[in-house]
Formats: sequence, structure tokens, C-alpha cells
Amino acid sequence: MKGHRQVRTPGSIQYKGELRSKTGLRTKGARKKPMGGFKALVVDDDPVMCKLASAMLTKLGYCVCAVDDGAEALFFLQKSSCDLMLTDYRMPAINGYQLGRRVKSLFPETRVIIMTGMSFKSVASLVDHEEIDGWLFKPFYLDELRSLLSRIGFAANNGATHL
Repeated sequence: MKGHRQVRTPGSIQYKGELRSKTGLRTKGARKKPMGGFKALVVDDDPVMCKLASAMLTKLGYCVCAVDDGAEALFFLQKSSCDLMLTDYRMPAINGYQLGRRVKSLFPETRVIIMTGMSFKSVASLVDHEEIDGWLFKPFYLDELRSLLSRIGFAANNGATHL
């Protein structure tokens, strides 16, 4: 699948171009929750930001999969459930807000966080809508992400680990 990237987690290894668990079994898409961890999907057309957000979530104990556009995100979510979607606001074809609303209508149990480099004033009319669980304004730090995740119900005792 074009644009589909898997992110290594502490319980995985890279083997001949495939991501495998330490037991050597192949993994496809989002894997089973290791030790109670949550599954997260990162959606961003910027590969650097995608890797950074994925690394932050991995550090917080999430199993992470990343894609580079909204259509791939919807395809992925139809194949595999996900606890959290962290998406960029500005993307080609479908923006993060439209994607978030669509995901919430199809998969209401999935939490949606939108990250944006735009100013608060530019997206203020969208921020208070109940379809989206949270917003992160770039640049953001690990502590800001951790705090937002806690506010939307992903406390450390629910599976993600404290640093």
C-alpha cells in the first residue's frame, strides 16, 4: 500500500524489510496492544512531522502506524481498529478536520487529535466543535501531547506509560 509506514516499537524488530515482533512473527498494520498499550494512527503528508509524532507516541507506549493522507487513513481504519488518530490539519484532498469528522462518524470510539501549524485564530471556529477531541499547535512538546492525551481519557493507568 503506497504511503503506508510502520513504526518500530520496543516489542518489534526489522527483518528483511518487514516489521516483526521479537518472536519473529510478521506484523501487519497496527499490532496487538503490548502490555495494555493503545493503538494510534498518525496521518501527515510531511514525512518529518509524521516520524516525529510517531516517535512521541511510541515513547508514550503506543503501538503506532503512520500514513500520509486521509484516504489511506480511512482505508487503514476499515481494516484495523484504532484507539487514537493524530492527524495534520493541512493536507491535500481532505483536510484533518474533514478527516476527523468522518472518522468520528464511522468509528465513534476512536479519539481524534488535530495538529496544526496555523494560529489559533485561524482555526478558532473549529476548535470548540465536539467532533474533535483535541488540538495541538505546532511546534508542540512531548509534555503537551501527554497532557492532552490525559485530558481526553488516555491516562497512564489505561495503558500508556509515564516517562
